[in-house]
Formats: sequence, C-alpha cells, structure tokens
Amino acid sequence: MKILIADDEKVSQLALKRSLEKEKYTIELCRNGKKALEMIKDDKDIRIVILDPDLPDMEGLTLCREIRKMNSFRYIYIIVILSGSREELVAAMDAGADDYIALPFENDFFIFRIKTGERLLEIEDRLHKSQKELMRLVREDSMTTLLNRRAFIDEAVRQLDRASRENQPMSAIMVDIDDFKAINELYGNYIGDRILAEFANRLRFGCRPYDIIGRYSGEEFFVLLPNAKVNNAVKIAKRLRSILSKKYYDIQGRSIKITISFGVSFIIPDVGLKDRQIDFLIKKTEVALKKAKSDGYDKIALNAEG
Repeated sequence: MKILIADDEKVSQLALKRSLEKEKYTIELCRNGKKALEMIKDDKDIRIVILDPDLPDMEGLTLCREIRKMNSFRYIYIIVILSGSREELVAAMDAGADDYIALPFENDFFIFRIKTGERLLEIEDRLHKSQKELMRLVREDSMTTLLNRRAFIDEAVRQLDRASRENQPMSAIMVDIDDFKAINELYGNYIGDRILAEFANRLRFGCRPYDIIGRYSGEEFFVLLPNAKVNNAVKIAKRLRSILSKKYYDIQGRSIKITISFGVSFIIPDVGLKDRQIDFLIKKTEVALKKAKSDGYDKIALNAEG
C-alpha cells in the first residue's frame, strides 16, 4: 500500500514523509493537484492520499472531489491538512475527505490516524472481494463453472443488443449429451457429474474466446456465437462434436464413450425487444436439437427458418 503526499510546502511534506517512512510505508510525493490526480489514476497501489487544500494547478478540495468521481473498485482514503477551523473541516468533509490533520502535527496521533485508515481500507477490500465472489456464485453454475441459465440469457441479451447496433449476425448452438439418463443409471450420479464437468471444460476449449457458453439445463448447453454466420456455426458445431465425443471420458478407471446432438440456428438482430429475440433464437435452436435427436443421435441439425 502506498501513501501519496500532495503538498507544495516542502518542509511539511518532508516531515510527513519521514514520519511515515519510520513505519515502513511506501511514500510518493507530489506538489500540484493535477499531477497528483494523474498519479492516483495510474498507480493502483496508492490507497491513502494526504493533501493540502492550497495546491497549485488544482486546489486540494477540487482534487478530493475528482478522486471521488473516479470509477474505480478501490477506495482512496483521503486525509486533508487543515488549520483546524470548523469551516475548513466542514468544507473538507463535504468534498469527500475521510479525516484531517492539523500542522504542526503530533506524530503518534498522526500515525494512529493513518493506521485507522489502513484498517478501514482492509475492511473495504474484504467486502469488495466478498461481493465479487457472491456475484460469481449468483451467475455461475456450480458444477461446470459456466454461466447458469439466467446469467447466460442476461449476457445473450447484451450481446444481441451490441450485434443489432453493429449490424452483425448472431448464431447459436444447443449441445445435448445423448441419453445421459442411461449414463447416470449405469455408472451413478457421481460419475455423471464428473462427465458434465469434463464436458464443460472441453466445450470451453473448443469455443472461441468471445463466445458465450452457458449450462442451459441438466445435460444441455448453449453456445452463443457473436458475429458468426450460420455456415460458420455449423463448422464450429462439427469441431465441437470431435472435441466433445471423439476421446473417451476417463473417470475413476472407467473409459466412457458419449455421443452428442447439436441444434444450430441463427438470427439477424433488429431494433426490437432483445429479450423476445433471444427467446425466438432459443426456440429455433431447440427445434433444431429435437430434429438432431429424432434423426438418431450424434447428429448436427440446422434450423434455417427466418
């Protein structure tokens, strides 16, 4: 964690620096407001800022407000150097400051305030990490780590909105493990779950980095292919069939062979409601998958209807 001292008074700046270096903090120095803001934006390790209100180029309280406008996951703890008047304190707090010090400062009290800010930042970081983990759990299928159904549809709506703005096609592939119920009955649910996890890894490997992959239901998976014409989607489905079913699934000493059915469809996005268009695309792809199943499994079927 770095501390930035933004103060154009060299004597007070060096006094603060010496005090903090004794506590093993990493210190950066700056003597004008605009440069301080650039440093904060560029250096993600700066988490505490000590600033003087009377900075050249950009006043300290203006700098404080600009820091608060930053769209960043990291919170910056701001300590303002004040004379101690009530009016200054109110203005600093209104600008977004967290604390203040008055010069000449008492070293022990100053370090106490720095450590208080450090503890609050650690709490904030833990909360942010927990929030990110919660969001991941809400969006992720626990078994395969792919997007779950709800998250997949939400992402599909966003992708379709982008495709309509850029006048790009959108294709989709629905992937289903043939007769998966029989696999569970023959080998047990544990091995069935391990097959699904390995299947998801192979599916992820076979898709393009920007394709959207989700677990749609038990053994059904959905792949959204941005900017892919339908003939390209069929080629991708053929490649996926080889990746997903050519090699045996080796689990707990068992080599298990599976086959896959694929439904392929496409849509030309328009300016209409995107959730309805995604629903239409999903239904088209489901019809194609049903045809692949009815044709005898291990098939790729295309629904080219508009």
